[in-house]
Amino acid sequence: MKWYIKFLAVSLLCVVPVLGSYAALTLPVTDNFPSSGAEQSWADYDSSYEVIESFSPTAPSGDGYIMNVNDGSGWQKIHLVDDDGTLGNYKITAYIYVTAYSEAGDVWCRYGIFGRATSINYDSGMYYLFCDSDGDDYLRCGYYGDGHVGWTQFIEPPGTITRDAWHKFELSFSGTQITAEIDDVQVCSVTDSTYSTGYAGILCLQNNSGTATTLCDRITIESTGTSVDDWILY
Repeated sequence: MKWYIKFLAVSLLCVVPVLGSYAALTLPVTDNFPSSGAEQSWADYDSSYEVIESFSPTAPSGDGYIMNVNDGSGWQKIHLVDDDGTLGNYKITAYIYVTAYSEAGDVWCRYGIFGRATSINYDSGMYYLFCDSDGDDYLRCGYYGDGHVGWTQFIEPPGTITRDAWHKFELSFSGTQITAEIDDVQVCSVTDSTYSTGYAGILCLQNNSGTATTLCDRITIESTGTSVDDWILY
């Protein structure tokens, strides 16, 4: 009897994935935001500030309609409604229109993508990849700590990203390996274990009543497979 119980316990540990290898969200999911409206259901932490609208120039392979994400109070972060936040190994890709905003004083705006967010609240922990709007051409990739504990930058290099143009943003997670790409060129590759699972979506950040909007199209979230970090081996 003791042997049977021990065997059963070991067997269960060998086959049950820990949090991060499965989710209510079935991948892959895409949204090209056609003229008929969003193909997926999106939500935010506060109230609806995202709209589907026509926009020119059209994103690569787009139809002239995009999703506009905005929040005049300073933060906006949207995610898929049917995502339960347990997904760990995935890649989020989105086309972002990088606008050359002209802001005065210390007003800044940032727009991009996030992944593995601990909640949909504006101050939740997350990994991010975004571009500043203040003209310094900085790309930023790193993580934000829960409850306004601050930013940790993986990279903060002067970029060569073109303003008033569409760019492909990508964040990929596989176990503790995190990579970021802009236009299919890798800009960051690190090993970090701060967050193992969480929500993915679109960011719009601003301060001092900035006028930023994140203009996005062709969002895809797909699996990166199951890494050894996501299974209990003994």
